[in-house]
Amino acid sequence: MLKVMVVGTHRGTVDLMQRRIGGILKDIAQVETCWYDDVDRTDADIYLCYSNGVRLDALQKRFKNTDKEVVGVQFTLLPVGVRTLKSLPPRSKLGVFAEHLQCANSFLGDIITSGVVDYRFVAAPLSEMRDADVDYYVVPEELDDQVRAEDYSVRLLYVPRIVTASCAANIINLAMMRK
Repeated sequence: MLKVMVVGTHRGTVDLMQRRIGGILKDIAQVETCWYDDVDRTDADIYLCYSNGVRLDALQKRFKNTDKEVVGVQFTLLPVGVRTLKSLPPRSKLGVFAEHLQCANSFLGDIITSGVVDYRFVAAPLSEMRDADVDYYVVPEELDDQVRAEDYSVRLLYVPRIVTASCAANIINLAMMRK
């Protein structure tokens, strides 16, 4: 059976990708996980990691002249996340946070693309969250283990995400071709 490896650096992100990709590739491929630092000790046909993360380029370079495929997984907000954000008072200042600034900016792009636009935004890494001057703190749901909710009271919002349809189709097509 085709072997797909989800590569990451945080338990929440790896678990999210394994659940989502595992469902997408059910009966097509075996989906496993590994930490980025352990990828050299693995053998898979396809490697997946977050498309806007800092590790995708490194993985693509590592497997450049091999028969291994490296695919960046793209996420979008679930409708319940859009509804939650749209229910906030207009003109509120939303702090959008993720592990790295690059990831926070990408997450902010997803929020704006989903139609959540009647707000002021600040994007920053989680390490700057405590000092942020915002009305609401917005964090991808898969990073909930990185943030102590009690530090932010009701102003902390976890937004659930899912693999985009085009990304899922790409992964399915690749898996079916390699099967």
